[in-house]
Amino acid sequence: MQKSQDLTTGSLPIQIKQIAIPASIGFFFHTMYNVVDSIFAGKLSTEALAALGLSFPIFFLILAFSNGFGRAAGAIIGNNLGTGKQNSVTNETQQTFGFGFLITGILMLIGLLGTQYLLEMMRIEGQTLVLALEYTHMIYYGTIGFILFSFSNAILTAHGDSKPFRNMLILGFFLNLILNPILIYGWLGFPKLGFTGIALSTVIIEFITGIYLLMLCVKRGYLGLLKISHLVPRFNFIKEMLVQGIPASMNMLMISIGFFVTNYFVTGFGAEAIAMFGVATKIEQIILLPSIGLSIAVSTIVAQNNGAGKFDRIMQTLKIGSKWGWYIILPLSLLMAVFGEWLMRIFTNDAVVINLGVKFLWVMFWTEWSYVIGGIHLSALQGMKKPMLGFISPLFRTVIGRILLFNLCVNLMGLGLESIWWSIVGLNTVMTCFVIWYTRRLIGKKLE
Repeated sequence: MQKSQDLTTGSLPIQIKQIAIPASIGFFFHTMYNVVDSIFAGKLSTEALAALGLSFPIFFLILAFSNGFGRAAGAIIGNNLGTGKQNSVTNETQQTFGFGFLITGILMLIGLLGTQYLLEMMRIEGQTLVLALEYTHMIYYGTIGFILFSFSNAILTAHGDSKPFRNMLILGFFLNLILNPILIYGWLGFPKLGFTGIALSTVIIEFITGIYLLMLCVKRGYLGLLKISHLVPRFNFIKEMLVQGIPASMNMLMISIGFFVTNYFVTGFGAEAIAMFGVATKIEQIILLPSIGLSIAVSTIVAQNNGAGKFDRIMQTLKIGSKWGWYIILPLSLLMAVFGEWLMRIFTNDAVVINLGVKFLWVMFWTEWSYVIGGIHLSALQGMKKPMLGFISPLFRTVIGRILLFNLCVNLMGLGLESIWWSIVGLNTVMTCFVIWYTRRLIGKKLE
């Protein structure tokens, strides 16, 4: 078995860099992967571009549960690595994949049966609805690929190695560049699938990369001497995965529901507003990429140190991660706002969409810091096996708060589209300040 990286001793800045940089590079290519999809969709039609943006929240449901339970598995395994319980680590790794196969079937069933209802709730109709259904149904058929990828990566990262994750996301990006035109336009003798080809490309790539990461876990001995019976999820493990994974999944799920809520109100301002929101949020994702790497590094290091009872290193990790988060996000968010028009033109030539996007990006400049700093603190809580605030925060910030404020601004006060964006800024600021206070207070108590 390949030895895990011991994160309970040594230089924290070096360890954070070793985990964060490969993860951030990987997420850069993952986001550019989505950018490529948007560019190809935009070339097909405005309806296709809108359908892709509107499908994202439903696609995000798979990501929410696969990544949420993957992070839970990483926290569980990381804590036991910190305590030195190797037998428990191997057993939990085996159980992780058994649990993954279980939720694959559940997610597929829910997604295929509920997609049309969710899209119609957002007041989507006509050709946009048809295209969105084609895309989301194909994505849900490939659920197993997303589960294998997320769970295998969580195990590798818990052992301190995020490089395979980076490598597979880079590979996925280039495969997507090749597969998208082949499947969309029917090159090389393949059937011409149009918009559905974008979804099929994603399914194929997730399956390939997921299988590779799984085989890497096997090769490194993380699954031990595996028998089929070892994959059958036991009650105690299911219980712990639910306790740790549901809040983490709900964190992302609330973000997805927040997209539903926002799209519902944005739809009232026309097709251009819908297309703009889908494009502009991808631009946001690009500048937030380095913070995702930091969050992964913080969660991984905190998990091992929490298992070892080294709370001073947990606080140091949080402080270093937060400081670097500020250094990264301030210049990037400013660049996003200043070059907003140029960035929007990469995706569309529609002057109305571009103008709306420029206004959106200037307003979002004031809140990008909250995603970074809040995400780092919530990751620390996940590593400490205290994930509940990761559910409560987005529940208020992206769902309850948005419904109340959007209704107030748009329906009751008759304000315009920008009132939605400023509402998001206010909600993010309030909730992030609370998350920072709560996390540091919790760690401070353990240090007393």
